[in-house]
Amino acid sequence: MFSFGAACIILSFTLEGMRRASLLIRRRQLLLECVRLCKWMEREAVDRRATISEMVTLQKERESLLSDFLTQIENEIAEKSFDQVWKETVSTHSTFSCLSKEDTKWVEKISHAFNHIQLESLEKELKFITSGLQSAYDNACDNEGKFVKIYRTLGFITGLIAVLLLI
Repeated sequence: MFSFGAACIILSFTLEGMRRASLLIRRRQLLLECVRLCKWMEREAVDRRATISEMVTLQKERESLLSDFLTQIENEIAEKSFDQVWKETVSTHSTFSCLSKEDTKWVEKISHAFNHIQLESLEKELKFITSGLQSAYDNACDNEGKFVKIYRTLGFITGLIAVLLLI
């Protein structure tokens, strides 16, 4: 009976380490999607002069981590302003739960860029936001490289130590 309990303790700590590692991986993937989205929106808005609704509709059809988020934006954009809908959805949507507060602020700034009337201002703002998201992505890559293996290993080792302390 003790061996079953010990196995459960080790397993639970190992799974917690794996969960924390997967959050780092998901953060990196999500930031990469946000960088791609921002660059794509810049091209669409400046070169094609697409409307926000067109951009959201086109992007949500693409299979990505942001599809559900963009679908929710599309559903609410008719009732409220884009800026308001974007910020509310970023702060409440479960997709962004793995991001840090600083990362979330960069994602929220995307909607602020579209408050500019002139295309040059919009382009500059989106490039600035893209560079901020890119640095957050680079940071996420560094953290993933440093901590994923550590979290997995520490989860298992902590489980073993907990079992040894119970003996």
